[in-house]
Amino acid sequence: MTSTVVELGLTLSGDVASFQAQRTALAASLRKFGLACAALHGDLAQWEREESLQRFRAGAAPVLVTTDVGARGLDIRQLPAVVSFDVPASIEQYVHRAGRTGRQGAAGVALTLLRRDAASAAFARGAVALLQAGGVDVPAELAALAT
Repeated sequence: MTSTVVELGLTLSGDVASFQAQRTALAASLRKFGLACAALHGDLAQWEREESLQRFRAGAAPVLVTTDVGARGLDIRQLPAVVSFDVPASIEQYVHRAGRTGRQGAAGVALTLLRRDAASAAFARGAVALLQAGGVDVPAELAALAT
């Protein structure tokens, strides 16, 4: 598998009202770099959400940029990865996001981008507790952020 890192030139904000706009900007930036993607968020009409999901499921848009509206209730088989570019509001929300991948025994990856700020530190504390409860080794960087 080939990995590509691109500079998206986005300023991420903790302002909840800006999350939909950030996803729209992220999707536009990904398209600018040649990645076909679809957007899914609460500001879209139902037909637009369904169209985005249809494009994603058909492979016409292999990347789906979504708000937490996509964390629950979507049954997408063989979803190899979920990337959260903002910190989930709770560990429960993280579990729902991460649970979109690795379904029905398939392998999957969940990646959450963290910053060195209070929201990320709070998330890290919950994530450390969740990993420890599951008997999973805690990465040193996550443990350090949690303290």
